[in-house]
Amino acid sequence: MKKLMMLMMMAGLLGMSACASNEANMEAAESDAEMASEKAEASVDDAKASAEEAEAEAEAAAAAAKAEADAAEAKAEADKAMADAEASSESAMAAEAAADSSGDKVTVCKNGDQVRTISLIYNDEGSEKICQVDYEKASGVQTLWTAIMDRDYCREKAEEFVQKQEGWGWDCAVQ
Repeated sequence: MKKLMMLMMMAGLLGMSACASNEANMEAAESDAEMASEKAEASVDDAKASAEEAEAEAEAAAAAAKAEADAAEAKAEADKAMADAEASSESAMAAEAAADSSGDKVTVCKNGDQVRTISLIYNDEGSEKICQVDYEKASGVQTLWTAIMDRDYCREKAEEFVQKQEGWGWDCAVQ
């Protein structure tokens, strides 16, 4: 009986030992499960943060692309405006050159019912005079200045005379 008791004791100890071992194993498994769950939650949080970061980067890239497109459009508009201004300036210079080479620059001055005409006339190369300034009023036409070498002389004299007329109260306009 002693043997039987001993055997029973041993069986009891083994049973308790197995229970204790199972309990320890379960606690370890629960601890491992909790750690795995925490790691999974951390991975999910990291993935969410990465997704938000990627979304923010995508928005920043889209904003940068829009800003570049807007800048390119503004530059194109500025280039077009500059080209238009240059073309306008060239047209004005061409018109002025054409007026100078055509021989006719007529300025009409008015004061009440009276009219005076100051004409800058460029003669062709075959003429002795290269230019002349004529002044016309009711009593007739009078040549005030001529030049045989300097075309600018007549232009300067005509402009000075127009300024004098305006100083005397006449309203003058180029026709």
